[in-house]
Amino acid sequence: MKIHALNAQGKLTPYIDFIECILRDTHRQVSEKLVLPSIDVIVKPGNYVIPEKGIVGYCPEAHLIYLTIDTDSPKFIKDGKESLKRMFTHELHHAVRWGMTGYGDTLGGAILSEGLAGHFVLEIFNGDPEPWEMVDLQLLHTHLNHMLANWNVKNYNHNDWFYGTGQLPKWLGYSLGFRLVSLYLRSETSSKPSSLVAMHPDAFISYLKDGGWLNCI
Repeated sequence: MKIHALNAQGKLTPYIDFIECILRDTHRQVSEKLVLPSIDVIVKPGNYVIPEKGIVGYCPEAHLIYLTIDTDSPKFIKDGKESLKRMFTHELHHAVRWGMTGYGDTLGGAILSEGLAGHFVLEIFNGDPEPWEMVDLQLLHTHLNHMLANWNVKNYNHNDWFYGTGQLPKWLGYSLGFRLVSLYLRSETSSKPSSLVAMHPDAFISYLKDGGWLNCI
């Protein structure tokens, strides 16, 4: 792993040693569960982040992760260590999945990838789900058939499904994925999120349908 700090403005300077320490320690912990690819991690300051965390992560391919940190965010200042290690773990899971099944070029693929990454964070660090994984179950049930009808659609609107930029509730895709993986793990009690990193979305949704698990949403 190579860490690259975009710090021409000096905004990261007070935190850079802290950030690098957290990233390297997290990388070590994750590597005990998954075989990690060689990866460049670009850390940059910015305010386009998750307000509840003061940071945001993005993994567009197997060997690259972006982490944006709002150093002025009270959330980052207060909970930066916990938020950063959990966010980085989430993105490292994406990196591994990119090199295997891929993140997913369909709605179902993206939903499964996000659900698996969310549960993998809990496998490593325990604790509670993230805010974006806790949309009300009744609301999830309302959109279940819509999700199933679009599971294999490639030209879905990612921002609408995951960020609520259109007509769908904010964070719907994240919470659907988290709930579906929860149901799978409840059924397959010997499985762990780390063991499911290469699971294909078609096999996943077929298993839940055949077992009647979708009725539990």
